[in-house]
Amino acid sequence: MRTLSTLFTAAFIMASILSFGQNKEVILEETFDDGLGEFTQYSVLDDDLNWYWDEEYGDPAPCATMTGYGQVNNETEDWLISSELDFTDYEQPRLTFIEAINYEGVGVNENQKVMVSTDYSGSGDPNNATWDEMEVTNRTDGQSWSFIEPDPVDLTDYEGMPGVYIAFKYTSSSDNAATWEIDNIVVEEATAEELIVNTPNGLEHWQRGETYEITWTSNNFDNNVKIELTGDNAQVLEESAENTGSYSWEIPSDIALADDYKVKISDVDDGTPMGQSDTTFSIIDPIYFEGFEEDFGDFMTKNVTGEQVWQQETYEMRNYANMSGYSDGAVENEDWLISPAFDMDAYENEVLTFESAANYEGPNIELKMSTDYDGSSDPSEQGTWSDITGEADWSETEYNWVPSGEIDLSAEEGSSVYIAFVYKSNPDEGAMTWEIDNFMLQGDETNSIGDNEFSSGISIYPNPSNGQFTVDSENLENAEVAVYSITGAKVYETRISNTKQNMNLSNLDKGIYTLRFITQDNKVGVKQVVIK
Repeated sequence: MRTLSTLFTAAFIMASILSFGQNKEVILEETFDDGLGEFTQYSVLDDDLNWYWDEEYGDPAPCATMTGYGQVNNETEDWLISSELDFTDYEQPRLTFIEAINYEGVGVNENQKVMVSTDYSGSGDPNNATWDEMEVTNRTDGQSWSFIEPDPVDLTDYEGMPGVYIAFKYTSSSDNAATWEIDNIVVEEATAEELIVNTPNGLEHWQRGETYEITWTSNNFDNNVKIELTGDNAQVLEESAENTGSYSWEIPSDIALADDYKVKISDVDDGTPMGQSDTTFSIIDPIYFEGFEEDFGDFMTKNVTGEQVWQQETYEMRNYANMSGYSDGAVENEDWLISPAFDMDAYENEVLTFESAANYEGPNIELKMSTDYDGSSDPSEQGTWSDITGEADWSETEYNWVPSGEIDLSAEEGSSVYIAFVYKSNPDEGAMTWEIDNFMLQGDETNSIGDNEFSSGISIYPNPSNGQFTVDSENLENAEVAVYSITGAKVYETRISNTKQNMNLSNLDKGIYTLRFITQDNKVGVKQVVIK
């Protein structure tokens, strides 16, 4: 059963209408209180399955609903089409609505589209007219009954035009048939001042020492803006920034680590208009983090059996690693997704976390660890792998993202520790789809690798840097220095000839590196540098 916060949502919608009503002229508003109202439905492929008025659900109920499921998945194409709209006397028209989509296995932008036409006749098959597909961002993930309000759909290309029709186009197939619910449709003239934060907008993991772009959209507003962080560790990032829609922020190395941050952007003069991130994001300082943003990063994939392999994928603004052994049915597969080697001897109190999502039926994914894998061979034949699957919480179905919880690795020792996700499928047991994201190893630098008091006397500046920095200490003359990557690999070594010496590591990749200093009297110092 779905839980709807009906009274709260209704109050929120009414408050929104009241607060904006003086600045925006509504061209069309449909809440489906009494049937489909200003909209009509047209079924292209299957008259038995079409858009209908749903009295039970909505936010608040009722709403318009469409599904291609009827005992089995069906091939459908169904349109929910507005009445004719006249934009002749309006500037900057836009569309807002709320939606809930569940059981979508392909993608909401593939099967649930917003379309606009200026040559539709007002009746009959919409395929006889020309329709433009609108870009809709910040949508539901397609796996929930929760209603989400996407970002406003820009209709300014149709400014000043008569005879405009807006449609919600639904399609399904014998393999995929989602349910799409729509409510609170408003077409209005967006003359109000508005700031909308686009990035970060939730779920991001931003790292200390790295530089990120904060982005926003400004509608009918040109003044300078104030940029702030909200949360338990709130602070002002910029008292007055140019309203360019983008601000480059280098995250300080000493900023508080937390997962309740939002970015707020407001008018520098009086705070209105104001926009902020929809949901919270995190600032982290891990030993290692991989979000699979563009590829597998430092992870390697090993195909043992079958033709299917791990893939990097993007869906609804989330990037992740994906594996499925389905190809016209479940087929035999064994595929490994293996982390880089971690130097556990350099840290203590190590904790592993990640997120998983799964769907369909088949063998569960396994989580394994090895301290003697050689880093390149077939992992099913080389290396001793201990099974730590039971230490994590896992997703069960419907692509619900589930945090693993903290997996304690503090008892592990060794300079080459590998973590692996092992996927298997076969015709007898089936082929699940597994997705992995936000792999993070955290821990504290161990005291055994250096004298803390001695280390505190070593200065490195600037830090972060582009790889060129100065090492400054009265006690380092003729000391040896070795540079290690976050995986424990030695990437550079030299000798300090002066108490103040410049170093150039600009040829190394961006990231966090550990510098270990050994003096002639065998004192050991450790410092970390960030190359951006």
